[in-house]
Amino acid sequence: GGYYKSVPEYKEILRRSKLGAHQVPMVHSTLLIDLQGEHADKLKYFPMDKSYTGPIDDIIHFGIQAKSLGVPMFVDNEYFYGYMLTRGEFNTVSEEVVAWQEYYAEVLLPEVEQLPKSAHLKEIKPAPSKLGFDEIYMVNLERRPERRNRMLALFDQMGID
Repeated sequence: GGYYKSVPEYKEILRRSKLGAHQVPMVHSTLLIDLQGEHADKLKYFPMDKSYTGPIDDIIHFGIQAKSLGVPMFVDNEYFYGYMLTRGEFNTVSEEVVAWQEYYAEVLLPEVEQLPKSAHLKEIKPAPSKLGFDEIYMVNLERRPERRNRMLALFDQMGID
């Protein structure tokens, strides 16, 4: 349906090779809103306008509403603000831990060996384990030491011995 149309500079903005405040058609999840703005009192997620016939998605509805009111949306990548976790549907703490590990693996980019740690949180790592196997081997090309370092950091974080 064209709800998440990307701007041509999407990858440059995402990878921060083009820095600044960029006007985009849609911003997901985190918004700063000027409450003194002309249409701030009309912006809302719910209830959805009766004329809206798209998917039941608060972010899409908000973006369409902002556009119809002439309220532009911007992404600011001038500074690295951190990573944002999205809340999934979990039935158990174990499922949430697995989701966190998958997320961690996703954001642990080759050029980032370790995510910044908060001084306010205690670091908790699982006890080293071979996960029921006799041994765990990692195969890596000699010419790709950054991949090896990334995997070693992941193994350490996930308690894989």
